[in-house]
Amino acid sequence: MIFSTSVEETPSHAIEPLVQNLIREHRDTEDILRSAWESVLLFLDDGDRACFSEPVATALLYARALASCNQRDAARRIAELVPCAIPLLRHLDVGSLPLNSIRALASGVVRPVTNSSLSGGLTLVLDGSRFQSDSHFDMDLFLFPALRKLLNDALALLALGHGRGLLVFRGWSRSDDNQEIREYRGDMVEAWLEQKTDPTTRPELIWVD
Repeated sequence: MIFSTSVEETPSHAIEPLVQNLIREHRDTEDILRSAWESVLLFLDDGDRACFSEPVATALLYARALASCNQRDAARRIAELVPCAIPLLRHLDVGSLPLNSIRALASGVVRPVTNSSLSGGLTLVLDGSRFQSDSHFDMDLFLFPALRKLLNDALALLALGHGRGLLVFRGWSRSDDNQEIREYRGDMVEAWLEQKTDPTTRPELIWVD
């Protein structure tokens, strides 16, 4: 049994107490909520999916599973417990989150901003500072694939919302980088963005390095 009334048994996952609380509040749809949770646990057990076992990622997976079962109120309740998901709720349906976006959000490299006066749409921070400890950070062969992947993840999120949105890039340069290097990286991102988006919906870009 995945769920148990015994406090002595170890939960199958760190967020299971939250799941059990949710089920107690929705007794009329208890079976659906249990089945959705079981599907998440099966997903986590299938292959190398350790990155989704972190509480933030698992909670977003559960919200996604609930939404797919038409339990949108319950999905929102779970999503509201995840700090990085709260800014998203104003702009998009968490039940539509792609797996890559869940991974990026859980890592903290892509972070939604709760309120921004700079954009009426969703504002996302793409934070490269987490990569700076890598010895290969200064190499284009390392940096550009990371930037491209995160840009794709961010665009997938923006596509689910409304408005043009805003992408804020920070931490992608070191203090000793010269202006030419900084501009080159910015030009590359802008070129990728032009290839992937329509001018009428293309998000704005800000570099804060």
